[in-house]
Amino acid sequence: MDTAVTMDMEVIMENEQSNKLNLIGILHLTTIIDDMWRGLKKFFWLLILLVCLCTGIFYARTRFSYTPSYEAYSSFVVSTSSPYSSSYYNSTTATQLSKTFPYILTSGALSQVVANDLGLSELPVTISAESVSDSALFTIKVTGTDAQLTYDVLQSVIENYPEVADYIIGSTELTLLDESGVPEEPVNPPNYLRGARNGAVIGLFFAIVLLLLYSFTRNTVRRKEDMSARTSIVHLGTVPMIKFKKRGKQQSPLVLLDKRNCGHSLGESFRTIRTRVIKGMEEQKLKTVLVTSAAAGEGKSTVAANLALSLRRQG
Repeated sequence: MDTAVTMDMEVIMENEQSNKLNLIGILHLTTIIDDMWRGLKKFFWLLILLVCLCTGIFYARTRFSYTPSYEAYSSFVVSTSSPYSSSYYNSTTATQLSKTFPYILTSGALSQVVANDLGLSELPVTISAESVSDSALFTIKVTGTDAQLTYDVLQSVIENYPEVADYIIGSTELTLLDESGVPEEPVNPPNYLRGARNGAVIGLFFAIVLLLLYSFTRNTVRRKEDMSARTSIVHLGTVPMIKFKKRGKQQSPLVLLDKRNCGHSLGESFRTIRTRVIKGMEEQKLKTVLVTSAAAGEGKSTVAANLALSLRRQG
């Protein structure tokens, strides 16, 4: 029975210790959030300016780095000149064309011929070719930053391809099915709104980082542990914050123990302080208590008055 009681007590103590650690963690997180809220109120306009600045930078970056891309295309059927007309031969020819013709259209030899035809040293465009599997149906696409040039290159490719194709697959004939003409709209329309939105998100991220830095570097006393770490002063107690609803220009009521609207926590806190003050005065044989603070308006009069009231209740 004694062993069982001992084990139960150990479990209870472990649970209490775990609950205490969880409470400390929650209080620490609450303190960080509270400091971030203070920083937000203190540097509100600066953070708004940071977000607006990032939004503007990314909007300008998207706008000035945008390069339109135009695409001209042509779809056609390729046929070869052959004395044979069997379906097997046509199928075999189509299979070979689907593999070799795109290579011819995108080859360096044809690009050089097209560049010479247009009077250019090199082609500032991209030529690609697609084919329907095992068929003679092809699509040529020319992509570039100049709409008229992409169309001119496309026409030159169609006109000059036999000069290269004759050496590889012999004589061929194109039957045009569809073409784009001179492209009027770019295939990559600008998305300035997306750039601005990305900038706003990044600016918000930096604002949160700055608030976290402010929270972690804020040199102030928030808890009992902070006072112990920064000073050698003995902690006597903590006075809770009492808030009242202010009506119009009416002054806030006094925070005194004999007021009913001050709550039970205020009385408990001053009873703890009173006990420790009395103990310290008896140990050191003191007769005077000094209440002070680092700045004006921090509650010296309120603490002194309530400590006096608590001592009076003690007798």
